[in-house]
Amino acid sequence: MLRRAAGMTLLLALAAPPALAADLPLDPAAIARLPVLSETLAFQTAHGGRTERFTGPALWDVLLAAGAVTPKHPKSVIDGYVTVTGTDGFVAVIALGEISPMFEGKHVLLATMADGKPLGPGHWRLAVPGDKFGGRYVHDIASIAVHAG
Repeated sequence: MLRRAAGMTLLLALAAPPALAADLPLDPAAIARLPVLSETLAFQTAHGGRTERFTGPALWDVLLAAGAVTPKHPKSVIDGYVTVTGTDGFVAVIALGEISPMFEGKHVLLATMADGKPLGPGHWRLAVPGDKFGGRYVHDIASIAVHAG
């Protein structure tokens, strides 16, 4: 009985529509002005292991610059998340607590370079340290949206 009740609760929680902020503007000039980090990341793909060095601003810094997060209110990030969508429609989800310096502080990058080579104007790739499989490494990012709980 408890199992069924928990399943019903989960179903109800999933049926509630999340609050959605508008897509963040992806202005190449504004992104280029942000502090840059570099991370050498090893991850698995469907074709085997890869190691790449990604360079670009932290996703958290991109969100701060756009005014999409409020760092003075820790509770505002606990149940929030970011969706990053590629031009091919692929979507990855990053919890705000995962990238917030108040919580995990993971340096997820909005990479502008891979292995020292520019990805090109307006081309970005998500790079997620700690992911064993590169499934959240969205390429050719079309939009970023912040969802509040």
